[in-house]
Amino acid sequence: HWVRRFQLRGADGLDKKYSHYSAEFKLSVLQHMWLNRLSYQETALLYDIRNKSIVSAWEQSYHSGGIPALTPRPRGRPNVMSPFK
Repeated sequence: HWVRRFQLRGADGLDKKYSHYSAEFKLSVLQHMWLNRLSYQETALLYDIRNKSIVSAWEQSYHSGGIPALTPRPRGRPNVMSPFK
């Protein structure tokens, strides 16, 4: 998959990528995948999504909860409030 990524995007395709994807983007990726009968790997390569298993997770989330299930969740640890003021 590294070779394929390099062929498609050059050296930039090998850089680390930290992305947040909107629910609209996730849905458009899934619809394109379904319409064109693409695999998770083909879809991930086409949209420059580094983790092909995330496309599978998006599909499972969509089937279990619709578009609201695709909405990004906050990352990291929640803020802890001090019990004293």
